[in-house]
Amino acid sequence: MSERRVIKAKRPEPSTTGNDREKTENEKRFAAHVQRMKSERENKGNGSELTPNLVRNEAETTSNLIPSQPKTPDELPLNAEQMLPSKRRPRFEEVHDRVTTYLSKENHQKIKKLKEEYGIPVSETINQALQEYFQRKSW
Repeated sequence: MSERRVIKAKRPEPSTTGNDREKTENEKRFAAHVQRMKSERENKGNGSELTPNLVRNEAETTSNLIPSQPKTPDELPLNAEQMLPSKRRPRFEEVHDRVTTYLSKENHQKIKKLKEEYGIPVSETINQALQEYFQRKSW
């Protein structure tokens, strides 16, 4: 039997100088951000401690969180009943019944033409027509 030899392809040596292409704006901003973070970390040990949550404006101070005058009824929070989520909307099958029926070819063509012309589904067209018919007809 003959031995099989596997010859591996040589991979190009990684360049030690880095990428020769020019950096994009995002890469430049990221590098600047990393530099700022490094310098802040170095300065942090020199006694110039950074506070984690700086107050940026007067609205964030605790004195502004305490109300100075009572709120009007419109500003008060809603009671528990008003805060409850509304009842779920009924499913389509709970509101509609499926019906199989036959239409004359002439009526079916007219309904299909309405659907193409206005983009209204056939079932919606039939429901609207029946609703108008029943409103006119007094039983």
